[in-house]
Formats: sequence, structure tokens, C-alpha cells
Amino acid sequence: MDRACALGDAGVCAVVLVAVYLTCEIAGFRRGLVADREGLRFRTILRWRRLAWIEVARIERMQVEWADSARRGDRLRAVAVLHDGSRVALPLPYGTTQRRHPYEEEMLELQAACERFAGRHDESRRI
Repeated sequence: MDRACALGDAGVCAVVLVAVYLTCEIAGFRRGLVADREGLRFRTILRWRRLAWIEVARIERMQVEWADSARRGDRLRAVAVLHDGSRVALPLPYGTTQRRHPYEEEMLELQAACERFAGRHDESRRI
């Protein structure tokens, strides 16, 4: 009888490990961002979305408070502000106020890409 319980426990552990692995894989696939000459291409949970540089006015930082007050630090995100005034939250860069280093570097790179590529479409900058 003890052996059956041990095998049952191993089966439960295997199912839990597989569930954790799949959750991590899905979370890894959920975020993606490519900034190229054409614009921003980013992955949401279900699909890729594209914003042309001609639509993007600037890239801004966004600080979001956790809904759970027990968590320390706020979440840091990037937002594409469009010429019509609407804002599109981007999946990357992502960080927290407690862990800023990779976020700040990626944010600077993204803003530089916006200046470089979006500036080509802004007629006022060509003078």
C-alpha cells in the first residue's frame, strides 16, 4: 500500500513539474518586441502586432503600481504614444523599481530607435 502511495505522489509531482514548465514556456513566448526600419513589431499572448514608425510620436516610460500592496516596487513599462494621442503599452522593456538596470538600458535603445527611424517620417525634421 505504501508503494502505491509513493507512485501516486510521483505522478502528482510529475504533473506539477510539467505544468510549471509549460507555464514558464508560455510566459517566455508571451513577450517579444522587434524595432526595425519599418516600425515596432511586438507579440501579445495570441498574435504579433505592428506599429509603423509613421504612427509613433514617441516612446515614454510608464510606472504601474502593483494591485497587491505587499509587493515592493512598482512595475516599469514602455508605452508608444501615437500621433493621435492614444497610447499602446509595449511588452518590453519590462522591469521594476527594485530591478531597473536591464529596463533602463533597453528603454534607451528603444527610444534611440524611435528617434532614428521615426524621424525619417517626420517632415519637420527634414529641414
